[in-house]
Amino acid sequence: MKINCCLVAILLSGSGQLVAAEFELGSGLGFDSNPYRLNDSLPVDEEGFVSSEARLRLGEGRGVSADFRVINDSYIDDSRGDRTLIISNLSWENQFSDSEHEIRLSLNDRRLDRTYVSRLSGDTYAVRSTPAGDRYNYDRQSLRAQLEFNLAGRNQLLLDLDARTQNYEDFPTLSLVNLDYDQWSAEVTWRNFWTSRLRVDFVGEISNRDYDSRELRSLDGAIIPGSRSRYDYTRLAINSRIRTGPRTYLYLNISNNLRQDNGPGYYDTDDLSGSVRLRHQTSFDGVLNLSTNYRDLTYDRSSNTFDLETEVEAPDSRGWRWSFSYEQPLGERFGANWFWFAEAAYFDYDSGRSIYIFERETYQTGLRIEL
Repeated sequence: MKINCCLVAILLSGSGQLVAAEFELGSGLGFDSNPYRLNDSLPVDEEGFVSSEARLRLGEGRGVSADFRVINDSYIDDSRGDRTLIISNLSWENQFSDSEHEIRLSLNDRRLDRTYVSRLSGDTYAVRSTPAGDRYNYDRQSLRAQLEFNLAGRNQLLLDLDARTQNYEDFPTLSLVNLDYDQWSAEVTWRNFWTSRLRVDFVGEISNRDYDSRELRSLDGAIIPGSRSRYDYTRLAINSRIRTGPRTYLYLNISNNLRQDNGPGYYDTDDLSGSVRLRHQTSFDGVLNLSTNYRDLTYDRSSNTFDLETEVEAPDSRGWRWSFSYEQPLGERFGANWFWFAEAAYFDYDSGRSIYIFERETYQTGLRIEL
């Protein structure tokens, strides 16, 4: 069961202006058939989990606003599945050029705390028998600028610039590869409202990731001493939204992301993904979402037998994710608006290495409250 409590208040800022504040609390109960995405050759235990969330939003509309969130998942029988995510965001939004265009600047901080379970062994990740389950805990800070230009002929030009730095948990005594990096990206989207029912986005993005001290590898997986790893990304995507009825929208997306390292190509990948989502509002004001996603991630090198687990790299894989969600308003009771919801998802992924082949199911149902 999940309960979100939303409280809206009006606070005075230091300048004496009225600032809207919204506070949310949530808790939930769910089921996960394969929390660690393990292959069925390893012991896979079904787990129940309790989720909770707290969120505070200050400000609304244009001007300065802030958003703080704490999300926690606690597994009932195995605490290795626990996860805590803390997100803080400060943003400023305004219009310019006679209010024809918009700009949004934001600062973001994201902190993840979890235990990594090895998909090679099904045990907590360790190096030479020393536990290192916090290997992939990280802190991320980013600065983002978004501009929206409204053009003639029902066209929009969207520009999204992002710079981030990400630091991982250090284990100096274990001689693990340093995964810390800096990254920038620039995304340009041409949005066209072809008709009142059809919107299409054409997206192009380039990114560069520069690792602090991670060394390159040759195609046979050997470290190249004295080198430093960098990635260049190039992404092209088409996103569309089709209004198929008064209460129904269909979303279609396809994306291709190419990655090249600055060495022989050990990390070069081709990442192709696509999704279809149907959103329908029923005559009873319920909201139904049905979606399917496909992803195919392949490495350019011929061999896929290398262990990428120690370097936070995804293995070659291809597969599907199917999901369902429904939310139904139940009316007002005790001064609050009540909603019932149900969610389900199914994952089915294949890989060139058997240890990365897995299936997974998740379910959740409960109530949501708005005050």
